[in-house]
Amino acid sequence: MQSDELDPVDDSALGMLIADRYLVTKLSAQTEWQKTFLAADQLGTGQHCIIQEFDLQQKTEAEALVKEFSPRIERLRAVGHLQIQHLIDFFADNTRVYLVQEYVEGQTYQELLQTRASLSEPEVVQWLEQVLPILSELHSHNISHGHLSPNAFVLRQSDQSPVLVSFGVIQDLQTQVSPTGFQPSLLEQVRYLPMDSIPAGTAADLFTLGITALILLTGQQPQSLFDPQTKAWDWERWKRVSDGLSEVLNRLVALRTADRLSSAQEVLAALNTPSLPPTQASPIPSIPPQYAPDSPPTMASPPQTLAVSPPPLTDPQTQHQVYTSPQPLKVQPSGLQDWQKAILIGIGVGTAILCGFLLLRSSWAPVSQPSPSPQAAQPSPNTSDIPSTSITTPVPSPSQPISEQEASNLVNRWLQAKRVIFAPPYNRQPIYDLTTDALLADLTKSDGPIAWLENNNAYYQFGVQRIDAVEQFAADGNNATIAVRVTEERTLLINGRVDRNESDFATRSVRYSLRLADGQWKIADYRVVR
Repeated sequence: MQSDELDPVDDSALGMLIADRYLVTKLSAQTEWQKTFLAADQLGTGQHCIIQEFDLQQKTEAEALVKEFSPRIERLRAVGHLQIQHLIDFFADNTRVYLVQEYVEGQTYQELLQTRASLSEPEVVQWLEQVLPILSELHSHNISHGHLSPNAFVLRQSDQSPVLVSFGVIQDLQTQVSPTGFQPSLLEQVRYLPMDSIPAGTAADLFTLGITALILLTGQQPQSLFDPQTKAWDWERWKRVSDGLSEVLNRLVALRTADRLSSAQEVLAALNTPSLPPTQASPIPSIPPQYAPDSPPTMASPPQTLAVSPPPLTDPQTQHQVYTSPQPLKVQPSGLQDWQKAILIGIGVGTAILCGFLLLRSSWAPVSQPSPSPQAAQPSPNTSDIPSTSITTPVPSPSQPISEQEASNLVNRWLQAKRVIFAPPYNRQPIYDLTTDALLADLTKSDGPIAWLENNNAYYQFGVQRIDAVEQFAADGNNATIAVRVTEERTLLINGRVDRNESDFATRSVRYSLRLADGQWKIADYRVVR
């Protein structure tokens, strides 16, 4: 629904007046049975509208089509929600049928995914919170959308709010006129799933809303999100999210009817739980986000802080024990003479002061003031260059070396983090959370890969990212090495155009050097083996 889609295809239609009311300004699409116009409504404010013209060649067929679909369209017109595309008119004129709808200027969420790999968790939560009230209002009129997908939502340009479009009744109308050339609905695409029953009506809306959310969150189509071997959803291998959102999405797309959330209000209530992250999502940028790969060492792969929230990139800091000064002892009176009492009290007070001083002095040596936590977007200080003294708190050693699974998880977090490091807003924080030494220096230098992307209006976009196998692992104290086979799909875009020399879909063996820095394991460097 973007305005650039409405470039005229045939100037001969310009200026045509339909039904003495709608002045055609552009012909945007044409097939054998259908034309789509952009027009100005000459009544009232002259608002722009989209007109679909269906040529049935027989007047009786046109009248029959209007008679069949008018009740459903009239019910939809009566809803009148500001975030539902308004159906303005539906009528027959001789052998042609016309459907007139409000023109919503913006881009569909499917178009949005063509410019960026996926939405972040806060963006998807915010999107759900915006569209669920629309569905709730629609369902309260016993009307279902019937065709939800990323193409059924337009991000309206004027207020950046999602608008519901492309209703099932319109799809049914188009299919009846011309039964070929239309994409199957999301529900039709997943009919092969082992569900106990195929959802219908409002239940189908909630089910396909869940699938739509998974597509936006992962950038993958439904076939890639389901594991045919285990016969279960496996979408979380593409993106990790908070437990709260994971539970909501899994209940939306549950294969058993009894496990599903049953209403839009119930989904909203489940979203408004403390376990979900705050939905302070930045406005969805008109320029897509971007990403970068692991293969060229000159363009080191970055960690991703996804606007779907990945697992915490830093471990909670260790709390230091607080020592308190001992309180003076209370001396009970014993019936001694005043001068004796004075001497004893003096000795007691002096002893207490001396003990307190010695205790305080002993507490100063092992406990140094903790350094303030590094601020966002600043690297953690490298304590390896600071000489060790009795006053410096040593970096705590782990109770045991990093395990192979922990090392693999670290690499996986790095792969995911690349999606936001090598794409707008070029988030540097995951770099400081996940890297150290040579890799940290390379990524953050003024003439490094991220700076080059920013200066050249370029970004990486990632599709598939997965660890296929761990080929080698070794750990020794504060250092470890892990070699993994990584499959990654990456695309470099410069000024909106794909650079095919730096874009590929390949499986590589990559060796990562890990080091314990500032109390947590980080990636110090990596090298593509083959």
